[in-house]
Amino acid sequence: MEVHGELRGPSPGQPQVDGKFLEVDGRRFLLKGVAYGTFAPDNQGSQFPSAERIEQDFALMAAAGINTVRTYTPPPPALLDAALRHGLKVMVGLAWPQHIPFLDDRRLTRSIRREAVTDVRRIASHPAALLFALGNEIPAGIVRWHGHGRIARFLSELYEDVKAAAPDSLLTYVNFPPTEHLDLDVFDVFAYNVYLHREPELRGYIARLQHLAGNRPLLLAEAGADSLREGLDGQSRITASHLRTAFAEGAYGAVAYSWTDEWWRGGQSVDDWAFGLVDKARHPKPALAAVKQVFANAPFPSSDRTMWPKVSVVVCAHDAADTIDDCLTSLAGLTYPDMEVIVVNDRDLVVRHAGVFALAEVASRQDLVARIKDKSRAVQRAVLLALARQRANEVQQFLKHEDEQFRYEAARAIYETPIPGAMQSLALFVYDDEPDSERIDWRAIQAARMIGEVEQGEALVHLATKANHSRKIRLEALAVLAEWRTPHGQCRVIGNWRPTKHPDADIVAQNFRGSADELLEDKVTSEATANTIAKLGLREKAPILAALVRNKDMPAKARVAALNALADLKVDELQQALAGIGTTAPVPLRKRAVALLSHTSPEKAVPVLGSLLSNASTGEKQAACEALGNLKHEAATELLRTWLQRLRDGKVAGAVSLDLLEAANKHEALKPLVTAHEQRAKKIGPLGPFAMCLDGGNANAGRKVFHNFEATRCTRCHTLNNNGGNAGPVLNGVGKRLTPEQILASLITPSADIAEGFSTTTVEQTDGMIIAGVITKDQDGEIIIVDINGKESRIPVGKIRSRSANKDSAMPDVAGTL
Repeated sequence: MEVHGELRGPSPGQPQVDGKFLEVDGRRFLLKGVAYGTFAPDNQGSQFPSAERIEQDFALMAAAGINTVRTYTPPPPALLDAALRHGLKVMVGLAWPQHIPFLDDRRLTRSIRREAVTDVRRIASHPAALLFALGNEIPAGIVRWHGHGRIARFLSELYEDVKAAAPDSLLTYVNFPPTEHLDLDVFDVFAYNVYLHREPELRGYIARLQHLAGNRPLLLAEAGADSLREGLDGQSRITASHLRTAFAEGAYGAVAYSWTDEWWRGGQSVDDWAFGLVDKARHPKPALAAVKQVFANAPFPSSDRTMWPKVSVVVCAHDAADTIDDCLTSLAGLTYPDMEVIVVNDRDLVVRHAGVFALAEVASRQDLVARIKDKSRAVQRAVLLALARQRANEVQQFLKHEDEQFRYEAARAIYETPIPGAMQSLALFVYDDEPDSERIDWRAIQAARMIGEVEQGEALVHLATKANHSRKIRLEALAVLAEWRTPHGQCRVIGNWRPTKHPDADIVAQNFRGSADELLEDKVTSEATANTIAKLGLREKAPILAALVRNKDMPAKARVAALNALADLKVDELQQALAGIGTTAPVPLRKRAVALLSHTSPEKAVPVLGSLLSNASTGEKQAACEALGNLKHEAATELLRTWLQRLRDGKVAGAVSLDLLEAANKHEALKPLVTAHEQRAKKIGPLGPFAMCLDGGNANAGRKVFHNFEATRCTRCHTLNNNGGNAGPVLNGVGKRLTPEQILASLITPSADIAEGFSTTTVEQTDGMIIAGVITKDQDGEIIIVDINGKESRIPVGKIRSRSANKDSAMPDVAGTL
């Protein structure tokens, strides 16, 4: 947008940013503000009170220690003049239709930008003007409609337009938590409206806002409470807490919302809110006195000033021979009551981080490169980390450093930042016959994976064959080769999404084919090699895979992997391999053979499965049941019928009972027998149908049910190893405290025996809403109640009509889910 007109220079006392604060007339300015408006428009359309009322208001504000008035529309000159007379600054808000999809109308957006420039240019030179808010709380729905990127770009363009017209003015946009994701880095001041009435939560959120603000000043642009809902004393307490917390957490200012109960919004007066420090008739509320006290003590309460914190002055003393005496002499002249001076030489991590951060911002790449070979390791380290922050290719020079820590930091920066221009240098580590540290070689493998050319693939094959490299590194090389044809998009180091492509994958597969025999004979790499052969589709390696299945000297996992590879490759050697697996084979191999046999040769599988049910381990019996359930073959049905009869006669081990019933239930002919068994179990009692769950099962599957399955995720309400909810008892050590039967009963009949302190309560609120759950806290004038779904609700005691204890547990029985 082109801006016309003569630009005027800054007036005396022009506000400016000083680090995390503002400076006016050369002195730090703490903004102690109050919101003013919006007011109903008068006959001339002005949204401000009369001149007499403004004089009265500003006199009261000044007497209360308020130094800034925040308006929501551009004020007239008379208001600015009145502010100046009373020693007040004005934070000027610009009003435009941000509550509608304004970006859909180009004429409207041009008008917004044009009027903003006009308003700021008119006001900027007035000595009462402190800063300008170019917008306030664009609704989250509008941000979602346009997309946060478009909104951020528009605000950035609006900033540039206004800055061009008034380059010395300070500009902000007032955001709020629902649109926290907006990128507002362009603005001079970071401003937020926040209404969190509990001080710990407010402290935590302001700390987060300080992180988002970075090096810019942070303003709490609105804070306060409604006296209609909180009461006069509640409003006073909450508003004072908001302002006091803002200053305590390092904000340069805070604005109380609002001066008066008058509030005009959407073309009408709002009468059911009363946020004012004074009422409509300008009678002060208790909140005004509370705000006056907070502002008088800002930024720290006077009670805190009697115990100043201990201060450490850290002097970074590298190459400081010429200046250290003067520095320490100057420090000795400070009068701070409790101070220590620490002289360090690259020993403090926090100081080092701060120095690197500054160095990366102010030093040129050329200056940093010139110090790469500095005689001081501290300087070398700072140069390395600063170059990494600049994403400079010269970081690769540290890959040849004699110190492993330097090589690792360089490898980490190149791969994880990333620095594409240095990736090839990192990948060269894969070619080395002699290993470096695992953490460096691991990232070198990933660099080769990201580059993905034939040369890198062949280097990974070579690396996998080098026995002098660690097991972890060799297996990682094979894992990357296994997915060479279709590489997964997720990074194998830090887990973020970094898709890549590998051209000429057939050439790499051909190269791997030549080393596959050697790798299959190596006990370290045999399992992973079998998997890689299958993934790359090397069917010609079937004979040596079959030989690995038969080789009793090889690890069981490798033999299972070879068997799986034969199945994946769909080769004739699979049947031969299955036939050669006898009763003396390792259990994992026999279990896998049974599963494969049931798919490939059902008529041959049933006799084998029957033998396993009679003579094998529990795990093999469970696998046999699963295979029989999946076999839709008459022989399988009859074998299961025989074993159901044994179950009825009490001749089946408890650890296999559930697996047997689940398998039988998959055969239509056997469902009546399963139903009959369930009916007999129900006659025993509520736990009868689940007695079979006391033995057997699968621990890994159970762990998933416990942690991941939404319907049974126990950690919603229970804590285990310091993780989870607090609506139920802590589960650490429950297996030692309770018998299996007691644990089962707590799941099926939870109300029969409720743990002490975890009975449920029904709470009826004054608005008629009813919540039932476990009360986890009852203090500070509120209760916290957690319902059956793990949802936490906070209810002020004043809003509770009644509460009554229940005999039922908040935990639902999980019989249907199980």
